[in-house]
Amino acid sequence: SEPFEISDINILLAEKYFEEIIRAYKSAKPSPLAVRTAVYSLLHFICKEKSEKLKDRFSQIRSGIECIEHDTLCTFSIEEIASACNVSSSYFRRLFKEYSGKSPNEHRLDVRLNMAKKMLESSGATLEYIAEALNFQSPSYFCRIFKKKFGITPGEYRTVK
Repeated sequence: SEPFEISDINILLAEKYFEEIIRAYKSAKPSPLAVRTAVYSLLHFICKEKSEKLKDRFSQIRSGIECIEHDTLCTFSIEEIASACNVSSSYFRRLFKEYSGKSPNEHRLDVRLNMAKKMLESSGATLEYIAEALNFQSPSYFCRIFKKKFGITPGEYRTVK
């Protein structure tokens, strides 16, 4: 999860949670459990507020975000996904970057490379098979991109894991 400022939440309600944390900490018999519970309540509140704001902000492209996040081998172009969301591709890219911190294509690539790592760790699949299964243009392209991202080749990664 990406860090965010708490300045965009209801600060008056947040103050009540902070007061509860301080009260639990400064009580005559401080209880670590009471402090922890108060802190978790504050974190839950912040996350819930942030989640609600995200839902509103990205509601136009929600189905496109889900397509990219859940269908990792999605073969739809960004233009097709944006069109399905009834927004321009540039607007979709801008909102997606705001949402995830990455462009849609960077996000897709990261997911595929992380899947490749799991395949390298858990199977004896060849590099050719992994490249094809994860829709890389070629095994050499897969190896080049993997090394660029992780600093070692897929073969080297497999031997150290």
